[in-house]
Formats: sequence, C-alpha cells, structure tokens
Amino acid sequence: MCRFMRRIVLLLFMGMLTLSSAAPVQDPTPAPGTPTLRLIPLSGAMFAPGQRFDVRLEANDIQAPPKEFSIQVNGVDRTREIFGGQEFVTFPLLDGGGRPSARLGGGVMRRAWSLDRPGRYQISAALILADGARLTAQTTVEAVALTPERTPARNIILFIGDGLGVAQRTAARIVSRGIQNGKVQGLLEMDAMDAHGFIMTHSLDAAITDSSPSAGAYATGNKGVNNSHGVFPDNTGANAGASTAAGNAELARLVLDNPRIENIAELLQRTRRMATGVVSTVSVTDSTPAAFSSHTFARTAEAGIAEQILESGHSVIMGAGTRFFAPAGSAILGNIRSGRTDGRNLIEEFQKAGYTFASNASGLEAAARPQKLLALFHPRDMPSRFDRMRARAGDPNGREALGQFPDQPDLETMTLRAIDILSRNPNGFFLMVEAGSIDRQYHMMDPHRAIFETIELDKAVGAARAWARRQGNAGTLILVTGDHETSGLSITGVMENGRAAGRGFPSYVDENRDGFPDNARPQRMLAFDFAGTPAAANENADHYYELPRNLIDLNPTSPRATPLPRYLGHTATDIFIAASGPGANLFGRVMDNTDVFFAMLRAVGYR
Repeated sequence: MCRFMRRIVLLLFMGMLTLSSAAPVQDPTPAPGTPTLRLIPLSGAMFAPGQRFDVRLEANDIQAPPKEFSIQVNGVDRTREIFGGQEFVTFPLLDGGGRPSARLGGGVMRRAWSLDRPGRYQISAALILADGARLTAQTTVEAVALTPERTPARNIILFIGDGLGVAQRTAARIVSRGIQNGKVQGLLEMDAMDAHGFIMTHSLDAAITDSSPSAGAYATGNKGVNNSHGVFPDNTGANAGASTAAGNAELARLVLDNPRIENIAELLQRTRRMATGVVSTVSVTDSTPAAFSSHTFARTAEAGIAEQILESGHSVIMGAGTRFFAPAGSAILGNIRSGRTDGRNLIEEFQKAGYTFASNASGLEAAARPQKLLALFHPRDMPSRFDRMRARAGDPNGREALGQFPDQPDLETMTLRAIDILSRNPNGFFLMVEAGSIDRQYHMMDPHRAIFETIELDKAVGAARAWARRQGNAGTLILVTGDHETSGLSITGVMENGRAAGRGFPSYVDENRDGFPDNARPQRMLAFDFAGTPAAANENADHYYELPRNLIDLNPTSPRATPLPRYLGHTATDIFIAASGPGANLFGRVMDNTDVFFAMLRAVGYR
C-alpha cells in the first residue's frame, strides 16, 4: 500500500474513533424479562444551582423485593443523606393498557434534592437482588454555572404564542400592517424588540415536540417526553398514562407522581420571593400554562393539574378551563360538561385561599386590584379574537361562536390586569402570557383566525412594552417566542376573488388603526399552504370559515356545530425568540429550548 493510501486509511480510522467517542454510549437493549436498574435524573440533565429535583432509583423485572440499595455522588456514598430510611417499594408493572401485569418493578425516591455548587456530578447506584445478583446504574448531571447580568431585570414577562413560527409572524405582519410598493407599512411590536434569535424545539423522545415538553423546557431547563412537563419518566405509570389518564383516576394519580423538576415560578417564589402568574386564552390546565404551574407525565390529567395549580403559589391565574375547577351541575359551566368526577369545587377552594374569582370581563373589571386573582372566562377555551370582535359588532356567526359566554376580555386587557396585580410585589414578578389558539387554529387549517390570534398576542406585547416604558424601561425583560411551529405554514402568494394571482399585494385595510383588518376577506387576500397535506389544503381554496371549526367545543348545543376537522401536526422547524429590556442580549443567538430557562435566571441575577 502506498504512503498516500496508508495516510487515507489512518485518517478514516481516526475519524471513526472521533465519531464513536462523540456519540453517546447506549446500553444494549436487555432481553425481555431481564432485571434492569435506572437512575433518575437521566444523563445530560442540567439544573441551576439550588434548583430542586427528585432523585429516583427504580428497577424493572425483578423477582422479589431487593436486599439493599446504595447511591454514590462523585464516588462518595450518599445513601442515607438522599434516601434516609426509605424502603425500596415493589409493585406490579403496568401493561400497555394501564393494567397491572405479572412483571414486578419497584423504586425509591427522594423529593426536592438539589446541587448547590456548579459542576458535573456522576451519580451511581447499586441494587442487591433477593438472589444476591447485583444491578448497577449511573447518570451524569450538571449544575450550571450562571453568570448574572451586571444590571439584572426585576421582572420577566414571557409571551408564548402556541404554534408561532416565522411564517406565522410574517402573515400577521402583512395582514396587520399591509404592503405598499413592496414595503411593509410598519413592524409588529415583536419585530421591534432589542434582540432576536432562534430556538431548537426537540423533546426528549422526538424530533417534533408537543406543547408540554417545549413549555416544560422553558419552565425547568430540562427536556421532557411528549405529553409531559416538569417531570422525568418513571416506571409507575408506563406509557399508558398519556392516553388514558383523563378517564382513569388511578392512572391519573400515577402520572402525577413522577420525579419532578422545580419550575422557574416555584424557584423564584422560593429563593427571591417574587410574585408569579400565568395568563392564557385557552384552558389554564392546558400544556403551556400548566408547565409553569404543575408537574405531570400526562397532559390529559387536567383535573389533577387544576388541583396542583391551587398549590402553585401563583398570585394570578387567568384564562379558561372552568370545567376542571367546577363540579358537574355548576351553573357557571352553561352547556359544557364538567371535567371533574370527584365533586370538588376548586373555585370555592381558591376563594377560601384568598383568591378573588371572576368569570367574565365585567367581573374582571369589578375585581379592581385584588391580592390574588383566579379568572376563568370559558369552560374550555376562549373563542378566537376574530369571533369575539364579530360578536361585539353584532355578527350572528360571532355570537354563535361565543355561545353562552359572550362577555370575554381581550388578551391585552388580561395582560395589563395581571401586571397591575403582580407589580405590587417589591421583589419583582414573573409572568407567562400565552396566546394558545394560534396553535388551535393552524391545527384546523384556519389561518385567518390564527392571524387574528397572533395580532392579539402582538397587541398584548405592545401593552406590556408600553407599561415597561412608563417604568423607565430599566427593570423588565420582555420575551416573545413560540413553543413549536404548527402546520408547516407557507405563504404562497395572493388570491384575488378566490383565484391565484400572479402578482400584486393583499388589499387588507385597517381604517380604524386597531391593528386588525377591517375585512378579513378582501378582494385580494393572502394564500396559504400547509406542509404534507396537499389534499386537505384544497378542501377550501381560501381557508376562510364563517364559523370556527371547533364550534362543537365552544358551543356544543349549537345546531350548526359539526365534528372537528382532521388536525394538522407540529413540525421540527426552529422558532424565533425576541427580547427587550435587561438581559435581552442573552437571547440573540441560536438556542436550545432548555437554554431559555438558564438565560432568564441570568437576566434576573440568579446565582
């Protein structure tokens, strides 16, 4: 072999070594029935110094309770410190349908442990089985060294548009601001921020995330599996939980007991005495607001999530989802069925805990400035801004969409009311505001309602930015982002009188300058398409619907309600983040979604 060829072979061999050393080492899959041991947190987990998380040691397919177990941290035995005198509890593992099987598992868990000093920690464990066999497991986690900003923010307002990607923002800009001679006639509020970056959104178990783990990444700094937030997977609920927890009380309990990670609201309440709150246009038990208020392996366990919200410490909870707080037969639910089966009235429990309750816009206005507020404006989700505006204008289709709940506030009003309450805290506040129906509408291929939802979000951003300016702009970090992209939206041009136009611009007009087009269906309107759905995309040429496609959820007794349409999915496309205020510079880069958590902590000066 010539010298040149030997050199090529050597380089290839070295490259293979480099690739193999860079890739994570995967344990071979054990044969079915082989006893296994796992340590939680999972390898790669990252925490802020002092952030609390649960430690769990669990085994599958063992034959009997083990003789003993131990755990070491960086080679030092910490069994008694971490687990105290707890026993390793065994139980039948669940099968795929959520039923107990013949397989035996077990585990032991320490709640609310923490790593106070930055650094990498190797945690190893051993389990001695009844027959004397020894199982081992290890995990490597990190307490992240955080360099606080020199001029820290006092407050954080995090705006999340569920399903909001770059194309969704572009569509809202064109419709809201208009184009003349090839130039957009103004920027959105979220366009005019100090720093702009991109976020990668993958979950722990999938390239395409859903809202729970994506919001959970912002809230905790850690990845989660799809349909979960604020927890690590364990062996108590198997994989049956996500699909069956809503109708099975025992499974709901199991999916709510997973190993937890302290979220940013809990952390800032405990360590900084900051006030916290969540605002959403959908149910406050839904994935995004719930990720800042609860911990669950199954986002469908919404009755249990509502119970956790009662214990969350939030000063403001505002949105929809009354059916998970009120028992069956409550007049406040109107024609929508309760989501509770236990008879509990959580609204009364919130009131006993010192919360003022409001169920409509009039009640919100009358509530003035309470110390703590629970405001729920619809049993399911708030109807779209498009339909709320049409109902106020007397349009019968808008009134049909609002059904028995006609008196609902706008997101900018909700945002300012939340800020007004939270800003009384001398230690500052953290507020998460979600426009949840951007996602809902793009799922149903209704881009026009989705655009109104995006413009509404932008108006709420503008209201918060104006408030911050009145405070001197010195103390409030404002962030605007999505949690993932929904529908694979593309803006394909202009339609004129229902037909594709080769040239020209949309003819949306905003005479009253409220940010919304006066006519959502002008002569020339934007044309859209959605990734991977050529047949579905042609079911309605301009994707304009007089009634919301989820009318059956909003007003189920309406004679005009039809079954829900086939949903479009999420994509793995990167999403944007925009930032203004102290610490905005931390977000002007390409980030993993977990990085947002640590950047927010740096912005408020957390060490």
